[in-house]
Amino acid sequence: MEFTLPNGNQLYYEWHTAPNATQSIICLNGLTQTTQAWGPISMGLQGRYNVLLVDFLFQGQSSNPAQPLTFAQHAQSIAALVQHLNPAQPLLAGISYGGVVAQHLLLNHPELFKGALVISSFAQQDAFYKALINSWVQALELGQFELFQNTMLPLAIGRRYYNKPFIPIEQLIQTPKDPQAAAQRVLALLHATTHHTDMLAQLAQIKVPVWLVHGTEDLIAPPAQGQAMATHLPQGQLKTIDNAGHTLTLDAFRALHKIMIEFANATQ
Repeated sequence: MEFTLPNGNQLYYEWHTAPNATQSIICLNGLTQTTQAWGPISMGLQGRYNVLLVDFLFQGQSSNPAQPLTFAQHAQSIAALVQHLNPAQPLLAGISYGGVVAQHLLLNHPELFKGALVISSFAQQDAFYKALINSWVQALELGQFELFQNTMLPLAIGRRYYNKPFIPIEQLIQTPKDPQAAAQRVLALLHATTHHTDMLAQLAQIKVPVWLVHGTEDLIAPPAQGQAMATHLPQGQLKTIDNAGHTLTLDAFRALHKIMIEFANATQ
């Protein structure tokens, strides 16, 4: 389905409703993901909860605006969709990039959400993270989408998955039909990351429950990032998944699914 924003851009979304659901879970993608990334988790949640999957602008089947957006602007588009659907007891579940958007939604639209799972994400960027993002930007600016994938994927998926993948790595590194266009879309998304400012202190304004979920082997957003956020959040808790990397929707989807249900139960 498509939702037309006031500026004419369109968000692609999938809205799975359950007849007796009293809670709704809104899943927000990581940088290079689409709604398909939530497949196994979404199927496990459907029937018990309303589940909203959505591609950010510049992702998947959503529009490509004329200019890049900030995290706050991405959050505004998601808020407009949520207001349109008016889901029961909405809970956010944002991974990595989507986790930052989730933080902006809680700060800028606190009346809309009952809590959030911020997964493999961050509120501030250290020197290592900035260097990592800079390497991705340089590869994309050269039009080398395959190079970007090859440098990003080992860190994003992690050692355990590489050594024992259930989807072959070759399938995860498929070259898009138009690599140049794909590179431009990711660059537009990364604009929000390269212009992100430290928002750790602002987290104290968020009054709803927030669980910070991190894999213990995550090199991009290690558990220390989540612990720092939990310290600033009035109702923040750190949850870790042993031996898991960054992309928990792939590397540890069963454990993540269990945590999502535990969080929903805790916020009823």
